[in-house]
Amino acid sequence: MSKRLNILKAIDNAVANITTANGYNTTLAAHSYGYRDYSQINEFPSVYLLPGESQYVPLTNLEYTSGTSRNSESGWIISVIGYVKSSTREDKQMTEDIENLTEDLIKAVLEDHRLGLSYVAGIYLVSIARYIDVEQSIGITQVIFSIKYDFEASTP
Repeated sequence: MSKRLNILKAIDNAVANITTANGYNTTLAAHSYGYRDYSQINEFPSVYLLPGESQYVPLTNLEYTSGTSRNSESGWIISVIGYVKSSTREDKQMTEDIENLTEDLIKAVLEDHRLGLSYVAGIYLVSIARYIDVEQSIGITQVIFSIKYDFEASTP
């Protein structure tokens, strides 16, 4: 299994712990990796991980690191997209639901800055975006993380 897939699975496992019983604001109904448009989702709140692009820099002959510099926060971009649905079309409640899920995602993913993986140098919060579709009573949060990790060409 590639290091990239291990990283995705580690983030998915961290997200799986988001329940009110574990001290979070939200209890997730579903989570996975791969993009889903909210028109395809039946369970709320849900979270999906979407791997993005990365640049790689050679360290030695056969070793690389994600990102443009070993000491920078640039790395492999992963978007964590969360969806909430409100029983009302009230903007205030939707905003609260989105903010609670956003806080939970940041807390869950950044709790272990190496995801329990020895080759991960760190996880960095890059940006947060939110969207509300009032007509559908659906709120979306997108939390983007940058993952710094080292790998050999034979095991990316």
